[in-house]
Amino acid sequence: VEELAPERDLSRTPLFQVMFILQNAWEETWEFVGLDTELRAPNETAATFDLVMSLQESGNGLSAQLMYSTDLFEAPTMERLAGHFENLLTSVVADPTASLTDLDMLSDTEKHQLVVEWNDTA
Repeated sequence: VEELAPERDLSRTPLFQVMFILQNAWEETWEFVGLDTELRAPNETAATFDLVMSLQESGNGLSAQLMYSTDLFEAPTMERLAGHFENLLTSVVADPTASLTDLDMLSDTEKHQLVVEWNDTA
């Protein structure tokens, strides 16, 4: 960052604004003589970056947390984004050998809207 010397905007980080995290390490507890420990999730109430999606793998599957800047994104937009990601994962699970171009991200309703409703050239 120093070498490139970009014009700084203190409202955002200089390298990236979006983060994707996959926590796929099993939770551990540590044992120390005379000391009790427990694992706690961080209490995050504000987005550190413009958009952060964090997935936690467990024996039951994946759980996700989506944090975003409400100055930049509206809740319905983030709900659609989460739905698209869920559709993509469902598509991958249905056919793990499918090529990337064959995976579905949009719902059937969205596909119909794009292909039929918004593409009515008559």
